[in-house]
Amino acid sequence: MPSRLDAASAADGSLRRRLEQVMDDAADHPLSESLRELAAAAATSLGCGFAAVRLTDPGSDDTLGEQEPDLVVAAGSETRSPDDAGLIRVPIVLRGASRGELLLAAAPGVDAFDLDEQRRADAVASAAGIVIERVRTAEANRLREQWHEGGVALAKDIVALRHENPYDLIVDRVVEIARGESASILQLGKTEDSYVVVAGNGPLSADWVGREIVVQDAITERVMATGRPMHVSRLADVALPGDMRAQLTDDSVAVIPLLGSGAQQGVIVITRNPQRPPMSQAEMGMATAFAGTVALALELAESQAQRDELVLVEERDRIARDLHDHVIQRLYAIGLSMQSVANSASGVVEERLISSVDEIDETIKQIRTTIFRLTTPLISSRRSLRARAEALLDDLTPALGFRPRLVSHGPVDFGVDEDIVDDCDAVLREAVTNVARHAQATEAEIAINVSAAQLRLEIRDNGVGLGDTDRRSGLANLRARAESHDGFMQVRSAPGDGTWLLWSIPLVAEQRA
Repeated sequence: MPSRLDAASAADGSLRRRLEQVMDDAADHPLSESLRELAAAAATSLGCGFAAVRLTDPGSDDTLGEQEPDLVVAAGSETRSPDDAGLIRVPIVLRGASRGELLLAAAPGVDAFDLDEQRRADAVASAAGIVIERVRTAEANRLREQWHEGGVALAKDIVALRHENPYDLIVDRVVEIARGESASILQLGKTEDSYVVVAGNGPLSADWVGREIVVQDAITERVMATGRPMHVSRLADVALPGDMRAQLTDDSVAVIPLLGSGAQQGVIVITRNPQRPPMSQAEMGMATAFAGTVALALELAESQAQRDELVLVEERDRIARDLHDHVIQRLYAIGLSMQSVANSASGVVEERLISSVDEIDETIKQIRTTIFRLTTPLISSRRSLRARAEALLDDLTPALGFRPRLVSHGPVDFGVDEDIVDDCDAVLREAVTNVARHAQATEAEIAINVSAAQLRLEIRDNGVGLGDTDRRSGLANLRARAESHDGFMQVRSAPGDGTWLLWSIPLVAEQRA
């Protein structure tokens, strides 16, 4: 126990016991409550009409950043200003540096304290320093525990793939723990001086998410380059675009690296409004450890997702091989056998056998389509006409009320340039949307045929036909797309007999000429 408390005990044992009780309970109570109790103990023991504790610099050691720098807690019957020249001032020393002072008003008619009273005042000031130390340590431990437990829990959620966008989880948790105004995650954009806001939590997050910010000499660039957190007291000092800087002029900002075992994944930007103190160095260290934990979890989740995708691709490839090597071959054999029997039959039997062979042939085509759908992840979906058509049908099936049959021939997955695939996608979307809106059809078929010289799209439905609808204005757009590739479009339609549309373009220069 400090010597000043020992000295006080000889003069006033009850004061010592009271101070020890306040110090023992300090970690479990707000700082202002403990200091007010100390002021009351001083007023009672010394017979003062006024006793107060003023903290002049409680946050300079980076652990009491949440405490107001001029906190004054008072006790006694008198009302005094902390700057009253008549007050007796006893310094509060913490780690060899002054952190505040104990302010006392002597009893009426008393100009100064005697030696015993001075010792008591010193004991109260000493206890105040110990209380500040214990409260600061307890607060730092609680905050460190929050960052640690928050990072571990969040890492588990990320690895378990419990959220579509884990970055949203990260900024939500950061705002909660850091008690910040907002939090955003920035990643490098298309150029070295651009950053994309991939997630945000705060009043401006809706305006910022998805936006690419081009800045010069940004602290984000320095954090990404060094992997060390940085702090700026005012966001106005950061080289942000004018509209953003204007919205957050007085906010302080901490930039935390999102760095795992590999390359820099981005930065977390935490802002606090000017009514709250900036993040201390201790807090930024805790936030950096938190960011490292979740960055490793992001890497692990990505690696796990890639492994899961590889397993899925291998399983789908195995199923596709089994369908091709076994099911289709057996259907071929059955079809050939039935065709052979049909050649020696006649009449109704022959017709039924031929019809069954046609059904088997159609089934084989559908199985082949299924095989290509299973192997689509192995092929570039941007250049695959089949993959784009399947995705389009997935989107439009609810509007149609049924799924059209898709038939394809030729190199539909790799034999067409990407710009032509984009046009085909637009043509199919327009045509199938027209069927959904106007045709009242119950069946439809899409045929894609790609050869070395030509691409043909055919769309058939069993609806009511074109009639006098605005479908013809949409057909003009399809015809214009075909003509832009030196191709053509044909449409046949009759009331009650459905509609047939052919969209065709050449695929080689000689054909286009």
